Amino acid sequence: MKKNVGKLFVVLMLLFQSIPVAECAQAITTESEQPHGQQVAVSSEALKESTTVSDNGNSTTPSQASVLKPSASSQSSTTVPTAKSSSSSQSLEQTTTSTHEETKQTVSKAPAPTPAITKGINTDIEREETPEILINYEEELLEGFDSAASYELRFGNKNKISVSNVVSYKITEEMFGKVWKIVRLGNGHTTQESLAQDLTIGWRQQLPESLITVEDETEKDKNDGKLIGVDAKMQYRKQGETDWLQGALNGIVENLDPGAYEVRYAANHGGDKFASLPINKTINPGLEREETPTIRINYEMELLEGFDPEASYELRFDTNNIIFVSNIASYKITENMFSKVWKIVRLGDEQTTQESKAQNLTITDRQQLPENLIKVEDETEKNKNDGKLIGVDTKMQYRKKGETDWLQGAPNDRVENLGPGTYEVRYAANQEGNKFASLPIEKTIKPGLEREEAPAFIIDYENEKFLKLDPAATYELTEIPVFPLREKLNKSLVITPGQSTYQLTEEMLGKKWRIVRKARSAEFMDSQVQDIYLDQRFNISAETFTAIKETSPGAGDGKLKMSSKIRSIEKKVLLIGLMEKLTVLLNIYQKQFMRYATKATLDNECLPVRSSRWILPMG
Repeated sequence: MKKNVGKLFVVLMLLFQSIPVAECAQAITTESEQPHGQQVAVSSEALKESTTVSDNGNSTTPSQASVLKPSASSQSSTTVPTAKSSSSSQSLEQTTTSTHEETKQTVSKAPAPTPAITKGINTDIEREETPEILINYEEELLEGFDSAASYELRFGNKNKISVSNVVSYKITEEMFGKVWKIVRLGNGHTTQESLAQDLTIGWRQQLPESLITVEDETEKDKNDGKLIGVDAKMQYRKQGETDWLQGALNGIVENLDPGAYEVRYAANHGGDKFASLPINKTINPGLEREETPTIRINYEMELLEGFDPEASYELRFDTNNIIFVSNIASYKITENMFSKVWKIVRLGDEQTTQESKAQNLTITDRQQLPENLIKVEDETEKNKNDGKLIGVDTKMQYRKKGETDWLQGAPNDRVENLGPGTYEVRYAANQEGNKFASLPIEKTIKPGLEREEAPAFIIDYENEKFLKLDPAATYELTEIPVFPLREKLNKSLVITPGQSTYQLTEEMLGKKWRIVRKARSAEFMDSQVQDIYLDQRFNISAETFTAIKETSPGAGDGKLKMSSKIRSIEKKVLLIGLMEKLTVLLNIYQKQFMRYATKATLDNECLPVRSSRWILPMG
């Protein structure tokens, strides 16, 4: 059976190769049975189209197959190299004859496994030069190809790329992350393919999507968009453009137009790094911004003015202090708005417009009016309306509580003739000085008591009485000096109720008395005073008169003539009784008092009178 199989194999080889049976038999060998460096001799005609075929059908390099050289006696016989000691190797060591029978016996002794079929290689066919292809990491090219040659790039059995007639080859995405075997192909007649160059094409760098963020354009045509996270190791460009731009040292690329941008890690030729695949980031266009507000402060009315009644606004101090203003032209400043810097924005509709830039508006604090700066003088008596606010100057304002209008203070700081009640006082607002009014302080003018009616005593000289007393009243009479004295007089009299007249006593004569009607209760106050001078009595002797007889008896024309001395005394007494009608001038000079009566009325005559002179006592 084995003989028949061997015979059939030889016949098939003769048909396929058109070579003698003996030569074919000698070519059958396994790679494992051929010691390194030994050769099998075959005829040169049989090796003209020699090819080495591996088990998987691919061509192999000379290192993977046996190299066959012609023998000097190839016309007659072929010498088989000595193998390891076995029955099959012993049969191959024998000199093979040209007879068909001997050939069959040699083949029948071949090893059991199916051997690799190796075509003879002509030593005249040179190997192509091994490629030295380089990687251009920035351009992503394989460079160094001979444009007059053909190459094959191999990765495994199914990844083969043919390159021909170019000096460089663009690296495609499926080529990354692989070790490629690059051979220069022979022409099949005078050259065979080169030894393979092993070339590793690494992976691209990876740029995480989340590493890059965007700030959109703040307003239309502002071109202030930002790419954040794009550092100097990265590149960016607007989609549609060709040139890549380097990122920023601080990682923030600014002043960008709206649009879609590509960002990637840049290639690094020195670091053998390819650029990453780009990620896309979009900067959205900004909306048109509303006009920046120009709100003004009315310090006197305490208003914010200048709002557009057809717009809406927000006044912002912090997240807890936001005021919404809409459809009004002015806004009343409230107490919580003082002493703050407010950002005022005009709101957009967020469809076609966005909020304006903020106007910074400082609302200063109010002026401060100390409570103790203002004093009060109460009304002196009921319905007198003579109360006073003291300390209220022209920079201040006052008003009675409950009224609306403010009145300016006084140049002399004294606001007078005020009725009783509560008054508000404040520092006035000053538009030119950018000052708000102070908060008002309250001061109260107390009402005066009702004053008793002033006395109107009349002297009855004949009966020596005071007349026209109110029987229901109590009067107090206090002696006062007619002329300034060193010591104050304290003598006083009380006229109790129930009397309409009061009898004068001798001790009251020749003195000046101050009369007051006393308050009847706590709701009343003492009356205004009435001063009355009571004349002294004069003793007139008979010597002071001269009798002048009648001109004739019964004529009735006798007379008493007063001496000139008495006449002068009479005038003086009458003058003193009318002291209330005198205007008194006091002139102080060298500690002396001079008292002059410049007017007097007596019998319709004006009499100049000069009093005596005295020295002011030292004290």
